[in-house]
Amino acid sequence: MKEEARFLTIEAVTSGAINAVLSVAFAAAVFAGKPVIPATGAGGFAPDVLPQTFMVTLMGAAVPSLIVRARLRAGRLPGFESIEAGSLWRRALVAAIVVTVVVGGGAFAISLAAPPVSFPAFLALKAAYGAALGATITIWALKKLVRSTL
Repeated sequence: MKEEARFLTIEAVTSGAINAVLSVAFAAAVFAGKPVIPATGAGGFAPDVLPQTFMVTLMGAAVPSLIVRARLRAGRLPGFESIEAGSLWRRALVAAIVVTVVVGGGAFAISLAAPPVSFPAFLALKAAYGAALGATITIWALKKLVRSTL
């Protein structure tokens, strides 16, 4: 069990870091040149939380699962076995839809009441949200894919 916790922690931290960087990169590209980002209206950050939630969930479930599945098949993940059931992509897509509606919808609703934020604060929020969501989804997805045999 200790090895499984270590494995999941490493994968979650990696996914969280990658999703934080990608979230910041996309947000910086879309909102570049705006010193203050409003919550609502044209150019507001509230609607942006929905596509971010969808993509972070889809990729946070699919990419680590594909990598781990390849490692398992190549015998490069000793002490673990596959418990995969069903289509990996279908599971990732369904998760992305459900999480976008539930979590993204909640974040969207909360964002509607938020005041405008500075560009640096906005990027920090995007990084934190992307990291937390990516790490959480990766743990969920990998627990559906592998288990420790130790």
